[in-house]
Amino acid sequence: MADLFDLKKMLFMKHRWLFLIYILISLGLIFYSYTQVDLNLTLSGNLIYQSVQAFLTQIGYFNRPLSSSVYLILVGLLFCVYIYCLGQLIKGKLEKKTIKWLIGISLILVFAYPAFSYDLFNYMFDARIVTRYGLDPHFFKALDFPLDPWVRFMRWTHRYYPYGPGWLLLTLVPSYLGFGKFVLTLFLFKVMFLFFHLGTSIMIWRIAERWGMDRQNLALVFYALNPLVLIESLVSPHNEVMMIAFALMAIFFLIKRRTIISIIFLTISISFKFLSVVLFPLFWWVKPTTTRFYSWAFWVWIVALIPVILSREPYSWYAIPLVALAALCGQRKLHIAVVGVTFGLMLRYMPYLLRGEYGVVTGNYQNWIFISGTLITAFALFIIWQKNPPSASS
Repeated sequence: MADLFDLKKMLFMKHRWLFLIYILISLGLIFYSYTQVDLNLTLSGNLIYQSVQAFLTQIGYFNRPLSSSVYLILVGLLFCVYIYCLGQLIKGKLEKKTIKWLIGISLILVFAYPAFSYDLFNYMFDARIVTRYGLDPHFFKALDFPLDPWVRFMRWTHRYYPYGPGWLLLTLVPSYLGFGKFVLTLFLFKVMFLFFHLGTSIMIWRIAERWGMDRQNLALVFYALNPLVLIESLVSPHNEVMMIAFALMAIFFLIKRRTIISIIFLTISISFKFLSVVLFPLFWWVKPTTTRFYSWAFWVWIVALIPVILSREPYSWYAIPLVALAALCGQRKLHIAVVGVTFGLMLRYMPYLLRGEYGVVTGNYQNWIFISGTLITAFALFIIWQKNPPSASS
């Protein structure tokens, strides 16, 4: 027993450098995120902050080649650490304590500015229409309040509330607690997303425990440390996090044979974003105790996403539920494909960061970099993991 304890302590100490690198990368991403603060938004009147912000703004808006290069380096490093952790986990050299430390470090990304999407501001204003103006965002939009200072730095101000009633009710909590103060409300929204990100990670951990510790650790790391999940859940968060969190809660209670509670949680998930309704038939046809359930759920979700993507574009946050379901599938080829796709999706931000606009040319660049990034990453991972498949079942 003493020898085992010493071994675990040695492995933990060995990864101290990994903690340091991960902290530096995370802090780098936080600082980089503030290069994208909207030019119409002032987060603080403090002179020291404003001088630092002016320097960061100069990089983000007026030195776009440098900005996009920094982004590529940071995202590339995040994926390198992620793939390294998966590899160490395969070899049995990444213990549970180290995983917890890495997840804990990743949570500091909650302090990042929502650099890559304006959706969070739309979530906030939808709730603000209720909490400040006492009106229904289904019938009123941001453009109906032209004197509101928040409208200056928003996008999609012409759209009405597009989500389910459950999501609106949830967002009223941080909106009320923010007392109409933008920075406080923004932070409270970010903290809310952090809790649901942790909740999703915990559900994946609990669901996977029936397949053994190795598979359980792999599922947790595969989801909780995936750079796309971190960026789209903590940096520029999207409500897919809440949708999949409640869907996994429904699956968890279905495993426990608490059918009524399971249906309630799935209904809540559907009330956030309607896409999770595709899981409902699987609750009756396939046992959630088998990996086949999660494979079916993954591919059904893919099919449901196709018309959404065709009517819009392959937004990176659409992949959050897919990463969660793939984590529970335990299939080597699927893991490789999902890691490749998530890296490719993160690369889609680069043409915008470089050009500063969304247009036909930028869209073409995004598609090409997504496809090439996905294929190159998947091929590299296939070679790396050829002899050491990243799952017990593969």
